[in-house]
Amino acid sequence: MIAYQYINPDFLFGTINFMTGRMLHINAMVVWLLMGFIAGIYWFLPLETGRKVVGIRLGKLAYFAFVGAVAVVVLVYLLKQIGKGDFFTLWFIAEGREYIEAPRWADIGIVGVALIVAYNVIATVISSKRLTGILGVLLVDLAALFGPYLAGMFFTPNISVDKFWWWVVHLWVEATWEVLVGVLMGWLLMHLLGTPRKIIEAWLFIEVMLVFGTGILGLGHHYYWIGTPEYWLGIGAFSLL
Repeated sequence: MIAYQYINPDFLFGTINFMTGRMLHINAMVVWLLMGFIAGIYWFLPLETGRKVVGIRLGKLAYFAFVGAVAVVVLVYLLKQIGKGDFFTLWFIAEGREYIEAPRWADIGIVGVALIVAYNVIATVISSKRLTGILGVLLVDLAALFGPYLAGMFFTPNISVDKFWWWVVHLWVEATWEVLVGVLMGWLLMHLLGTPRKIIEAWLFIEVMLVFGTGILGLGHHYYWIGTPEYWLGIGAFSLL
């Protein structure tokens, strides 16, 4: 639908404008993918640790709360996308930042869900007394799952400093998630194809170094536009390649 609106801007104009559809597409898709990744963790965690997930009831509660919150945010996007530049708009309509327009209460909910997932994984690993290479990567990545997202929840009057909200876009979605997908793919290859654990963990460690190493430097293509030296543009572009 949104692709067709590129060709015909009048399509559904006044009903579901391109701005609204784009915002729904990005935000809803991001949360939908995140829920799928979390489900994969809960599926494979008992197989990896050899015991049931500790605190699974809390995880189920977080799931239903997450689904309900997403439904409310989508309705707000459809019915009222913008508001006055005040705290009510910030907390209950949209934060106004591209790609992470979710209101503040939804931001807090996402961080809360990430913390619950982290608790389930950490408590299960401690209870099982088994720490594999894959689980080690997962534990570190779960800290990054809610850590960089916090950068998008703070505002400063200095637009150059405020530019660090791009850490959410690049290091949360395009780094943390890629490592999480690597963990899930490793488990899939082990259980479906019988790939040896040593091979999976070796390549997973390489992926972590590549993703976070190049991802952090890749942010340099934003640093250039806030007054940093020109070499950051080259570092950022090369790292992204």
